[in-house]
Amino acid sequence: MTTTAPICASESLQELHKENPFKFDEIQEARLRKEALALDMEKLFGQIPPDRSVQLIELLKGCYSGKFSFEDADRFCSGVDESLVLDTYREGLGILGEIVTLEEKYKPELIGRMVGLACDISRRFDWDALIDYYHNSKDRSQLPGEATLYNRDRFLNAVASTAYIRAVLGLYKDGELDNLSYDELERMANRLYENALAWDSRGFLRTNQNLQPSLNKSPKATDPERIVKIKDRISVHLGLIEEFNRLKGIFRDSLVGLHDGEGILPQMNISLQFETGYRDFAFSSFQKYNLDPNYLDAIERYVDRLQQEFLTTARFPEDDPQVIEILKLKHLLPLEETVNGVNFEGFEAEEVRSIVTIQEIKDLITKTVPVCFLPNTTVRIIGPQKGFTIANGVKGDCIVLFDEDGGVKKTLVRLYLGNFFNRFSADSIVHNEQNARLEVFQTLLHEMAHGIHAGIDFEDMRQWIEVVKGDPSAVTPYVKESREKGLGKGYREDFCETFMLFMLAPSYLRVASESRFQYMMALMVKYMGDEQYRRFSEYHRRKRAETLWLERLASGTNESE
Repeated sequence: MTTTAPICASESLQELHKENPFKFDEIQEARLRKEALALDMEKLFGQIPPDRSVQLIELLKGCYSGKFSFEDADRFCSGVDESLVLDTYREGLGILGEIVTLEEKYKPELIGRMVGLACDISRRFDWDALIDYYHNSKDRSQLPGEATLYNRDRFLNAVASTAYIRAVLGLYKDGELDNLSYDELERMANRLYENALAWDSRGFLRTNQNLQPSLNKSPKATDPERIVKIKDRISVHLGLIEEFNRLKGIFRDSLVGLHDGEGILPQMNISLQFETGYRDFAFSSFQKYNLDPNYLDAIERYVDRLQQEFLTTARFPEDDPQVIEILKLKHLLPLEETVNGVNFEGFEAEEVRSIVTIQEIKDLITKTVPVCFLPNTTVRIIGPQKGFTIANGVKGDCIVLFDEDGGVKKTLVRLYLGNFFNRFSADSIVHNEQNARLEVFQTLLHEMAHGIHAGIDFEDMRQWIEVVKGDPSAVTPYVKESREKGLGKGYREDFCETFMLFMLAPSYLRVASESRFQYMMALMVKYMGDEQYRRFSEYHRRKRAETLWLERLASGTNESE
């Protein structure tokens, strides 16, 4: 074990950016002289005939190995150029011997500085910052060794690069650094230095000095059982994310992935198995000295945070107290104020006001659409226009924009009116308006339902898939038509048609699909606050009473409820 105490790294990380602490002036000067002589030798060989050059090179190799003496070389040389080559070679050997002597002189100091830097980096290293960087950053600049890697593997390479810290400290503790050659030590030190500059530039190194040096801890302190438990947690979370992303492909088709945390979790899992794949040094170092326990602490904090994100964007399928608190916050949204906050556009046109008014739309959504799905919603109605291709009825669409965390950011519902008076020319004007208003309500609730299914949680998505699988019947012809265009579209349009029927023809829906009726009822209980649920219940009872005979007919009874 080296007798030289570790030399502490500079208190200021900025000092690292000024000069490489592992370059010693005397050694650098000797190496420069050696390189200059090598260039001189190259020029001299260019002036000697090729066949003589080959013979002279073999002779010099023999002199170096001891096979020939320099007297033999002197006798072989003919001419000034060959003699100059021999003199230059002798000078080069002298410089080489000087370098070896200097390396032996500075080796203890090199070891001390390297161990000091590794110790300093170890106590400064911010694993949370590294994980956050690869979780969030779109930066494509590279740490040393990243140039040939796929982007998702860059996190694993960054973790592997920290093997130099563990290796230096571990080799020092085991007394093995003295057994390495100066070249090996210098390569290790320079790689550590290069990584330190990159880590510092990305904010991975803390600037405070309040942490205890890691040298006081054995690098072999990682608990294997703890690693197994962390890997199990990561695997469980990956499974949840995989299922949630699959469901989001159905219910939130304009959103891709759960905030990229999924991307580094598999690499994190691999790092815990020491299967780096690209760096034998990292593999052997992690195997011998194990992982930094601070890295394991950071992983656990990261998984905790992902679970919290999952809770707020997807939520776990269990009666978690935090889920209850989140729902309570949704229920606290003021009903009248939130409904009045909906942006209505296009209703001032005469042809629109003759069919439906803003107040009628507000009254409907107050009783039917859970208020937590209404913030940042715009309802835009577009009346018949010149060249309008919708000859009859009402068409609609819904555009949902998501924020970076997967939440609904904005919802735009658009309704396109056809020419109702041409469509119902055989009826009275009043009847035309009644039919037009009903179709507007039907289309509005269908499109609002797209905003709802974009915001429901993980368990609601799961349950809807189970409802449809358990009862694959199509509640409207449009559902059947949509299924032919894709499974995801079929699930979404089925949800929207079911919601529309649940609010406008609940007795029909209950007869057509009891499971869909109960699903929607449970959704209202879950997402509506007390006041809104009271209004919904009164409205829903009246709607059911209008066609209660359908339910009685289906159940084979004439008893009133």
